[in-house]
Amino acid sequence: MSRRYTKSMLEIPLHRRAPRIYVDAPIPNPGVVELTGSAARHVGAVLRLKAGAAVTVFNGRGGEYPGELLTVKKQQAQVRIRCHDASEREAPWPVCLALCVSKGAKMDLSVQKATELGATRIQPLIGSRSVVRLDSLRAARRRQHWSEIVISASEQCGRNRLTEIAPVMRFEEWLASDPGAGLKLVFTPQADLPLGHCESPPATGICLLIGPEGGFSDPELSAAVARGFQAVTFGARTLRAETAAIAGLAAVLALWSQT
Repeated sequence: MSRRYTKSMLEIPLHRRAPRIYVDAPIPNPGVVELTGSAARHVGAVLRLKAGAAVTVFNGRGGEYPGELLTVKKQQAQVRIRCHDASEREAPWPVCLALCVSKGAKMDLSVQKATELGATRIQPLIGSRSVVRLDSLRAARRRQHWSEIVISASEQCGRNRLTEIAPVMRFEEWLASDPGAGLKLVFTPQADLPLGHCESPPATGICLLIGPEGGFSDPELSAAVARGFQAVTFGARTLRAETAAIAGLAAVLALWSQT
């Protein structure tokens, strides 16, 4: 059956189609906001926008600000803000993704897709079987890198709240620090409980725990269960760590969220 589209169905507000730019600063409403550094370069050199182009600016503190470019230079641009749109595109409860750090691009992919899917917080972990080992300097650099991925993914997907990237922690230290309340799930092929048989998350949220490439050790799984995590399975297939992170978030949202 063919589908007919009416004019109203095709009319999308201008700021919904405009490029989205993150600004780490208060945004005047109305007023003019300055874009500098990577934001200005993105507008001028990457998107190649000109004065008069529609853009949407957000700062991760709620809502977004439709506007238009006044000036575009190599290292600076100005946006005239027209109004504040209070739209939010978050899950109905906080979502924490705690996952062991995987190699390079695999971890980048997990961070990007978790942001797009609506994770509120990402907790990078180092488990006993983790291939990646980070000293404090490398961990800080990787955290900054992942934060930049969050910004880019938020610009693309329409979220107006930035996913928090927590400091890298050893698994046992994080577990001892109390992962918080809510529904706590750890994905493992050894579990007998299907995800669909779990109760829906309470208002306090959900925490998904994903192991490293080699999986959690038996003592680590036991420690997680002792801390209130339910061991759940996706089925008979063993998923890669980055696949489990993405599939787990998507499954949770499909089961229990309408946003």
